[in-house]
Amino acid sequence: MSRFYAVRNPPLIKYCDEKYNVQSGCDTIRLGTLYGYRKEEDESLRDVGEGAFQFSLNFGKPLFLSNEWIAELNLDVSNEANFGKLRFVDGGIETDKAIFSGSAANMWIFCVSTKETEPAGSVSETHNSHWKIDGDRFEDFAVYLRNLLRKSITVSDLSKTALSNSSFLDLREGMSVKYEVRKVKYVDRELVVADHSLVSIEALKDLRSGIPFIKPKAFEGESEVRIGFWIEFDGTRVSVPELPKVLRLRTVQDFFHLDW
Repeated sequence: MSRFYAVRNPPLIKYCDEKYNVQSGCDTIRLGTLYGYRKEEDESLRDVGEGAFQFSLNFGKPLFLSNEWIAELNLDVSNEANFGKLRFVDGGIETDKAIFSGSAANMWIFCVSTKETEPAGSVSETHNSHWKIDGDRFEDFAVYLRNLLRKSITVSDLSKTALSNSSFLDLREGMSVKYEVRKVKYVDRELVVADHSLVSIEALKDLRSGIPFIKPKAFEGESEVRIGFWIEFDGTRVSVPELPKVLRLRTVQDFFHLDW
């Protein structure tokens, strides 16, 4: 008699201090930010290049880059471009060498590890507790956090740059909160491209979307899976401040009467 065995995804592990362990009674979840981890107090967890990227083209001969390609490359903030031999042509430019650098818009991130029974790099060494999330329902968990985040957005969650162009009420009316779940790739952020196939607009879109999910190989032991949360307004990502966001799980607190 044959039996059917369902294959389940292993749990994902959230390492934390004991006081922040949700399964031990903590009623908040903390979301860090890309830029916040650049200044993380614990040096073993700090990643000074979080969210940044450098994209170098070096073909040794002139290559045509269309205006659409250049517009697609445009990162959200802190953009720089340096060219070798440059010639403006109809519909774009020709150059033999180009270096583009910048940063993705700052976003909130929630990080977990696939490792429970073996060390998860510095993230398990620097925390004294952990809790588990059902691996088969991690996408549902991301949606749950996204919904909590969307309900708790305040004016303090938007950068001064965003607020200088529109009022908070206008932004709130037209904004949406997006999320993405990805395994972190441990690769060099300074990518040198000598393959013409990698300069297509489609390939460029893939490179851009992956910037918030890249870390140096020194962090590979963490085996991280990351949820990224960002704000969009009129189809454009809005950078959030560096401070972490604390989400309350017991939303009934919103109805408590406080004696001031």
